[in-house]
Amino acid sequence: MSSTTNVLSRARSFILLVNPYSTGCLVAMEIAKRGHLIMAMWTKGFNPKDLTYLAKIDNVEPWSLDNLIYAIGMTASVKACSIGKPNNYYMITRCIAGGEAGVDMVDTLSKRLGMLSNGMEDDFKNQSKKKVQVSFN
Repeated sequence: MSSTTNVLSRARSFILLVNPYSTGCLVAMEIAKRGHLIMAMWTKGFNPKDLTYLAKIDNVEPWSLDNLIYAIGMTASVKACSIGKPNNYYMITRCIAGGEAGVDMVDTLSKRLGMLSNGMEDDFKNQSKKKVQVSFN
């Protein structure tokens, strides 16, 4: 994480929360209680819940990763401009899975965005695959 990110105020930084459903709603509420802004990203097949977010992105088209990252940046930029701030006002400071269905997306996004990540290599490549996690020794 860059030193610029460390000094950003909570008013300017946001947490990208992928599929904040079920327990993820509670995670979102806890993040919001601590004063952080949240941008929710919903992958295909998940519906938003009754929470307030900085912005929402619905991954409903067959987007490439580059298109998705561009959409996240543009959504933050449009939101900033709508409140009279410069288009680079907001910055993603964290990327968190709101539920199991968002784990692979978060790992992919966080790695690509240069954020702390479990990654998808070595011991973590099957972290969301229950069949692989179960061991019968």
